[in-house]
Amino acid sequence: MGRLLITILCFSLLTVNVSALSDSVITYTEDRPLVFEDSESIWPFSFLNDKGEPEGYCIDLLRLLMQELHIPYVVRLKNHQEVLQDLKDGKADLILGLGDVYEEKYGHYGRTTITLLTQSVATPKSQEVTIKSFRDLKNQQVIVKDSSLCHHLMVDYGWGDHAIVSHDIAQAIQDINAKGEGQIVWNTPTLKWLIKHYQLDNLMLTPVSMPHGETKFLSNDQHLLDLIDKTYAELCAANQLAELGKKWLYPDREAPQRPIWEWYFAGLALLFFAVILYLFIRVRQRDQRTTARYQQLASQFTRIAKSGKVRFWAYLVNKQQFIWYNEDGHPADTYDANEFMKRYSKEDATKLTAALERLVTRHVDDKGHEEQEETLELRAKDMECGDQELHDFVVDLTVLRHTRRGKPLVIVAGKKDITKELRLKKVNAERSLRYLSVFYNDESGVIYFNSDGILMNANPKASELFECDIDEMVKKRVHINKLFFTAFTNLKDADGHRGFLTVGSHAIDFQMKTVHNDKKELIGLFVFCV
Repeated sequence: MGRLLITILCFSLLTVNVSALSDSVITYTEDRPLVFEDSESIWPFSFLNDKGEPEGYCIDLLRLLMQELHIPYVVRLKNHQEVLQDLKDGKADLILGLGDVYEEKYGHYGRTTITLLTQSVATPKSQEVTIKSFRDLKNQQVIVKDSSLCHHLMVDYGWGDHAIVSHDIAQAIQDINAKGEGQIVWNTPTLKWLIKHYQLDNLMLTPVSMPHGETKFLSNDQHLLDLIDKTYAELCAANQLAELGKKWLYPDREAPQRPIWEWYFAGLALLFFAVILYLFIRVRQRDQRTTARYQQLASQFTRIAKSGKVRFWAYLVNKQQFIWYNEDGHPADTYDANEFMKRYSKEDATKLTAALERLVTRHVDDKGHEEQEETLELRAKDMECGDQELHDFVVDLTVLRHTRRGKPLVIVAGKKDITKELRLKKVNAERSLRYLSVFYNDESGVIYFNSDGILMNANPKASELFECDIDEMVKKRVHINKLFFTAFTNLKDADGHRGFLTVGSHAIDFQMKTVHNDKKELIGLFVFCV
């Protein structure tokens, strides 16, 4: 009988516990959504954006969890103390709290650590950093966020008088940046986010060696916490939270770095390619300039050669070849050095060879200028025209093309036949010699008048015969009619005229002779006197 009563009692107790457990499971619907609350100023985890809407890593995480669990929900962001009180009063179903003893009186913790927060101190760059470990807070005045891990620890250790509690850390950190003095200890991600968001370029962060802060889901619905722990683990295993962390917690994290040798290799390859491209462009530009110059020269060769006055040949330095150009400016014949020099006398061949050698060796003159031209007078056979007679030529040598280091590659020569000019000079020289021998003889006087009949010159014998200073008379531009008492209206009429003239005690016998050029034009008149 006793055993039966005990069995009935145990069964009754078990039934009551199961019923109580079944009654504690809350079903969330559209009419009764899950209410999630969190702090309104824990950047970048949960905060109100510029539109007053909830945003942050924890908000996106909740959205992802609720989608997986198919649970309707609403989000409210408040001061953290209000959030804790709402959970205690049943106005909130789920919150995020510090995973330590400070908030366990408000509900039950889930098993999963949502964030693990390191602590740092934010100070002006010009200020010495004096907080590097937790014990440095013992005698330091430091700004802390109300109800933060650092705030709780400083109170627990009896250093609460040194904690400057702030409810608006965003404003506090901007003030420190502007004033250049002060310090804040809080979780590293939030401080980093505030510095970047407000572009506080006067601050720096220094890690503080102290306990890390943990955040966990906190609720009075254990069944809900179990579901969240299970779903969170599944999302982690499926790597579905990586992008979420990258978006909010590590926005500046770069992709995995390539080995440094790959960057060196890529840089060298790029440099090599740039050098090759540069050389290619330079060579191409040089070839284009050379082609344009050749075309220009060919056009000039053609015009000059067709005039019949100048012919051209080129000397290729490296090949030691001579190229003869026809009257159209195109290469016609090619000769080696020995064959080409046969058209010159031995003496002139030596002169030409020496001139080419001076240009090839880039002779420098006394002023430091490099000579690029040579002019020679040579006698040669005009063999390209089938003429085996020796002609006189003026040959102008010019460096046409160089290597990159300035060594001549091509020397071009323009030659002009001056045989007729030299012969004419020779004839004129002979005539001048004969004229001088006649003009300055001692036996007869010679007087010269120009085509207008003006006295231009006279020899010493004429001065003696006329008993006057002929030079003075030349200066006075005495006319023939005044000197010989004649009346020539046309100087041509004086040709062959003979007469006598009495000067002082003696008579002068004279004869006049006109002089004409090749066109039979009158150029002057000579008077011979004895």
